[in-house]
Formats: sequence, structure tokens, C-alpha cells
Amino acid sequence: MRVWIWAGAMVLAAVPDAVHACSPALQSLHDQFGRHSRVFLGTVRDRVREAVPGQAVYRIVVDEAFKGLPAKGQGPAELEVTVSESEQCGLGKAPKNGRILVFMNEGDVVSQTSGSRLVWREAEQREAHLNPVMDDLFTLRRMLFPKNPEGIVPDEDAALHQALKVLIVVFGRQEVGRQMPFRATYLADAPDPEGRVWRVEGSPDCVRRKADPCRHGAHGVEVNRWSGDAVRMFSVGRP
Repeated sequence: MRVWIWAGAMVLAAVPDAVHACSPALQSLHDQFGRHSRVFLGTVRDRVREAVPGQAVYRIVVDEAFKGLPAKGQGPAELEVTVSESEQCGLGKAPKNGRILVFMNEGDVVSQTSGSRLVWREAEQREAHLNPVMDDLFTLRRMLFPKNPEGIVPDEDAALHQALKVLIVVFGRQEVGRQMPFRATYLADAPDPEGRVWRVEGSPDCVRRKADPCRHGAHGVEVNRWSGDAVRMFSVGRP
């Protein structure tokens, strides 16, 4: 086994806009946040009914409340929200168990939300595209929960996003795409909880084809759960 490690300074570059598949938001996150009384991340329970052409009512479970709702477990766990399906960056209907960032005002149960949009799963994509909505989630977490008990990177989706941002800059979309899907594993055994990370690692083509020997390394990144920073980059291969 061979392991190559790059210095952390190398992974701090900004991601160019070109890696985004599309940008569903037509206004800034600041404007979106200010214009709506309720802002939250939710999981779609089901599609209740069509409201008007291009819009539908969804039953959504609240996962993270950023504005206008009590914390999880302290208030309404479920809401009916009318969502514009035409705003979803070509994704259309929200799938069951899909995640969505919702911007709404009181009374939006019977009217269209403004700018609510789906958070697609990067692990399920065949090409290395980044969902800009995930960056909005990171910004909201940093702004509103400086001591968030779940951390800036609470789940696999967030870890994958942060890792792909680094990998695409260093290796390019084509190379990263060849190693999809990437998988994230939470390393909970660090002696210092503040140092605990998600280990995100790709799937080399030779591994998927069960080719032996496997000469192409799997690229990966370790992402700090609490800060969202990429703390280590590595490549692992078999001679």
C-alpha cells in the first residue's frame, strides 16, 4: 500500500463556479433569509397534492430550524409546504426522503414559497457536480450555530460535499468523476472530540471492475466535523 499526503494549505482554495451543475437561487442567501419568516432544512415525507401547474404541496419533517421555528424536538415536527417544482434546477418533483431547504412565510401552506430548493445527494451522481444549496447550509450553520452541538458537518452528505470541493480543485472533475461514488465514514475514536473527522474516499475504477492488480489510487479527504475544514488529503493504492 502506498499513501501520499498533501499539506493542508493546499486544500484551502476556493471552488470555481464552473464545477456547479446549475445555480437555483436568483437572489442572495442574505436576501432570502431576510425576506422569509421561516427558514429550515427538512426531509420530504410525501407529496400531498398538486396545487397549481408547476407547484405542489409537500409534507416535510423539520430537521434543522434556522429561523422562525423552535429547535428540533421542541415544536412542530412536520409542516405542509407548497413548493415550486419548476425552481428545482431540473430535478422536478421532490422524492420521498429527499432533503429540501425551505424559505417560507406564515400562510405559505396555501401559497408558493420563494426559493425553496432541493439538496441533491452528491453520492448518487455519476459526475462530479456540487450542489450550491449545500454551501448555503454551511453558511447558515456557521452564522446561526457557532456552537452547534451537531457540528458544521453533521452527516455524510455534508462530508461528501466538503471533500468534493477540495478534490475537484486538486484533481479536476474528470478524475474525481472516475472515482465516484465517494463514501464517508465518521471516525469517532479520536481522543479529542474536537479533532474527530469524516474520512471520505473514492472508488477507483479498478476496484469497481475487480481488476487485479489495482494500480490506480483512491483519492480521499478527511474533513473536521466541527469546523468543516479539510484537514488531510490522501491517495491510497495497491502495487
